[in-house]
Amino acid sequence: MSQRLQQLYVDEEAWDVLADFLSHQAEHAKEPAKRLLYLTQAVEVQASRLKSAEGVIPLLRQVIELEPENALPRLQLANALIETKRGPEAVAILDAQLAHYGTRKPKDRALVHHGLARALAVSDKKRALKELEQAARIDPAHAEILYMLAHLAHAEGKLDLANHTYQALLTLRRGAREEVDRLISRADLFLALADIAEQKGDAERAAELRTSAAEERDGA
Repeated sequence: MSQRLQQLYVDEEAWDVLADFLSHQAEHAKEPAKRLLYLTQAVEVQASRLKSAEGVIPLLRQVIELEPENALPRLQLANALIETKRGPEAVAILDAQLAHYGTRKPKDRALVHHGLARALAVSDKKRALKELEQAARIDPAHAEILYMLAHLAHAEGKLDLANHTYQALLTLRRGAREEVDRLISRADLFLALADIAEQKGDAERAAELRTSAAEERDGA
């Protein structure tokens, strides 16, 4: 009966009703695996269909209780907390995940450092920059991490770091063109590098980079 109801709500695209139904099913499920399944489905509906960061938060807290070894729900919860302007709570969640890793550096640890940087970007730019540097060391080909690192380093006057990271984004375009394009155009990358060259007193290099930016825009 429950499966037929669930399918009916899907067919009718009654997403709010479906989310409530799945949460209710999870609450009354006796088996942990069954409860986890319902919670995961409810999270998917809240996130993908209802676009509700607020709605996923209580569900993800329950998922974490059932799957304490899984980093993904903590990352999802932190993202939802950041989206709902609850940065300090996101920092606490992600710091706990880093403590759980200890000295291990799996690739998803980079996402935890990136999440911390996002949560700290307004309140503690110095630590946010350090978190991004750690993230980039673990995953040096992650376009979003590199873009945020370059942008923040540039804004904070860390010109050598910003220059190096913008250059890395230019190189990344060969293997991750669409992802980099979504974040920043090639022309804007050249303009950022030109601004750095200008700030470092290299007017000739700045002019060359501005010419490259203009050529990119003319060729677009």
